[in-house]
Amino acid sequence: MSVYIIQPENSTYVKIGVASDIEQRVINLQVAHPTRLRIIRRFDGREYGTAAETWLHQAFAEARTRGEWFEFREAMLTIEVPSKIPENEGPPWSGKVTKLPPRSRRRPP
Repeated sequence: MSVYIIQPENSTYVKIGVASDIEQRVINLQVAHPTRLRIIRRFDGREYGTAAETWLHQAFAEARTRGEWFEFREAMLTIEVPSKIPENEGPPWSGKVTKLPPRSRRRPP
């Protein structure tokens, strides 16, 4: 799995996500998006995956707008995700963080 950061054209928002095929993921997202999506950063390799995605979500928690969407920060272009992320460890400046609760599959009434 690889982690990606994509940005819609002419937007200050970005999506941080994970996919086994980033290009295909962008194609799938593009269908439901009115402007062109572009990959601005990718983290490829076996060592990346959902732990790295969660780590990035925690790193940019202050910029989160909704779900996996964030306000763009310049640091997103240069941040380095550790190749091995110990459980419950967030970015170095954030201190220890707790695990995120599992996503609910229940829809609101």
